[in-house]
Amino acid sequence: MTMTSYWIFLGLALCWMHAFNLLIQPKRSRSSTILIAILLSLAFIQWELWLQVLGNFSNPIKHHALIYFLHQPCLYLPGPLLYIYAHSLLDPPSVTPMIKRHLLPAGFILAWSVMEFILWDGQEKLSLSRWLYLFCFSSGAIYAYLLLAQLRRFAHSDHLLKIEFTLLSIIISVGVAVSIIASVGGLLNSSTFYQLYASTITLMMISAYLVGGRFPELTTTVADDILETIEKKKYEQSHLKQVDIESVTSRLTQLMTEQKQYRNENIDLASLAADIGLNGHQLSQLLNDHLNTNFNSFIKGYRIEEAKTLLCSDNKHTITHIAFEVGFSSSSTFYKAFQDATGLAPGQFRKQNRSKIQQKIP
Repeated sequence: MTMTSYWIFLGLALCWMHAFNLLIQPKRSRSSTILIAILLSLAFIQWELWLQVLGNFSNPIKHHALIYFLHQPCLYLPGPLLYIYAHSLLDPPSVTPMIKRHLLPAGFILAWSVMEFILWDGQEKLSLSRWLYLFCFSSGAIYAYLLLAQLRRFAHSDHLLKIEFTLLSIIISVGVAVSIIASVGGLLNSSTFYQLYASTITLMMISAYLVGGRFPELTTTVADDILETIEKKKYEQSHLKQVDIESVTSRLTQLMTEQKQYRNENIDLASLAADIGLNGHQLSQLLNDHLNTNFNSFIKGYRIEEAKTLLCSDNKHTITHIAFEVGFSSSSTFYKAFQDATGLAPGQFRKQNRSKIQQKIP
């Protein structure tokens, strides 16, 4: 094996590792399931590319034909799945019809691949049609355009707007360039194309691993910020004029302290607002104008406070159990949020405060 093949295999391993970590989470949301599908699609693409690099290009992956045929529909999937994933964070009810509508071409490609596999004689050279490459990569560029075109509407300032336009231009340019390279690479069966394409996936997975480790709540935080922006635009003039602020604030506090609504990991702005008789933008304005916070920080604050109490008083359960108990969807998210709030890791906090309690006991 060459250094290039090791590098490509690293990307394959990271795809499987990310997918496995999400699969073993005790509580899995719909957005996590979509993310798993994205990772599995990339894994099959990378797997086929790795076999291409290992083999000779006159008869690629002849002995692993099933991987070749399975990877064909996977070429199309990352673009629409990423688009659907973003919508699952911003508008969960819209996801089901989107899946049926946007993944239909993948079904046709899968059916064609199955037919090809059945009819394949085991000897004929396996090589993708340049038109399939062109269709899949062009679709990915289009979905990137649609996603960023939607996100640019939520810019908070002219500076951010310029950044988004720049990113949009880069993504579209890269998408068009990759489509052209993919069609030529598929036509010429170029080994250089396979190596560059697979190396790009590996680099992307390493970046995702590093960013995910440093900012475990990045996607949910961005989604919450976008939702907050949407709500703010809806209430350029106050929508709380006819609302009894003291009453709804009291009801909100009751839901948090007595019913502990924050323990629900799927809690969102709209559902909490409905529980206190408001709509989403009214609750968002209430939090911003009267409690000096936003929805994400408001919920996280209650979760951290209960976690601090449980870490000091609950000797039976692990830190991970406590994290899920108070409403966090993963232990990594909890550790990051807790350390940001207290300056200590949960284990350090538990150890220090147990020592203080023991010192007070006569």
